[in-house]
Amino acid sequence: MTVAKRQDMINKQKENLSMTRRNILKTLLFCIGFVVLPVYAFAAFNVSVVPYEGGNDLRFGKASTALPYTSKEVIVTITSDIAKQYQVVQALLEPLTNASGQSLARENLTVYALVGSSAGGTLTVQQETFLSQGRSVLYVSNSQGNSDSFKLVYILKPPFNVPSGSYRGRISFTLEPIDAS
Repeated sequence: MTVAKRQDMINKQKENLSMTRRNILKTLLFCIGFVVLPVYAFAAFNVSVVPYEGGNDLRFGKASTALPYTSKEVIVTITSDIAKQYQVVQALLEPLTNASGQSLARENLTVYALVGSSAGGTLTVQQETFLSQGRSVLYVSNSQGNSDSFKLVYILKPPFNVPSGSYRGRISFTLEPIDAS
């Protein structure tokens, strides 16, 4: 065997060894990536409350003592893939209050759910209910916890024993799983 052929063989062996090492390194890095890198999976479990007229707040406009009442609808949409029963809870965080700190009476603001607006859960406020501070369960899903939507109607009605003007309040909605333990 000549020196040139022998050198050629040595170079090919070095090249093969180098490729083998690179392939082993790539395989190791690939496997380590699966073991070390976290895998994120998210459940869909959220509630969206949107006024029927759009926007992100209810605007009753000018209320009149001559009119019997003013009403506004909201659409509550729940997305869930947790396969567990849940409920939607409403809380009046701040009553309707003007800049002077005067609040409307609880009898002036009511809510009810439109019967038939839910596909599979139970609407618990099918009759007009006063909004009061504290938690009120509005809806309970079916036992499978399927996604659903429904409509709520908020009613502002006289008599108003406070001066006219702008009133603001805050309502929160919470989506809670119901433990089946």
